[in-house]
Amino acid sequence: MQRSSDTPLGGNGSRLNFDIIGSRVALGPLRRDLLPVYRRWRDGFVALRAMSGDAWSSVLDEEGPWYDDLVMTDEHVWFTIYELKTLRPIGITGLIDIDENDQSAEFFLHIGEVASQARDFGTETGRLMLEYAFVALQLETLFLMTYEFNLSELRSFERVGFKEFGRQRQAHLKGGRLWDVIYLEVQADEIPGLGRRGDSMMQQNFH
Repeated sequence: MQRSSDTPLGGNGSRLNFDIIGSRVALGPLRRDLLPVYRRWRDGFVALRAMSGDAWSSVLDEEGPWYDDLVMTDEHVWFTIYELKTLRPIGITGLIDIDENDQSAEFFLHIGEVASQARDFGTETGRLMLEYAFVALQLETLFLMTYEFNLSELRSFERVGFKEFGRQRQAHLKGGRLWDVIYLEVQADEIPGLGRRGDSMMQQNFH
């Protein structure tokens, strides 16, 4: 993973700012001009299977101070996910309710573009975010919630390193039946190859 100072041009000729660059995806800040895209991801049928929580909804509140409250805050970190090859925005990821005392945060990731969901961009995005959380922010634990029917996302989270630590059985109604709510977590010492405490060069790359 690398931090980039380059500003490539997007499809509309505007400059794109990337905070983190991988081999297939790049992560950049939320953009006000992408609000219609974020809403489409939320409102699409596939997106509705994964979305939950007030944090995502408040991103899309055009009348509210979403930029100040979410982009410029120490409690949440949000990124737009781009496919590097095309520079198209394909999803959103973030850390919610970052707790510096407990060194933990809730992890969120969603590939909103349906055509991109089968191409496993989520796995690389997840690995980039784990490195960001555990190296740059020096967190120790990330956790998330998903549903039993989200099989592709569940497998992607597991490939990144998340492990199930609990579930509420038959606690979510969808499609006329009840599904389990699954809770997963990952800790920094479970991820091999991380530059951890004292790796000042790695931390500087994120600032």
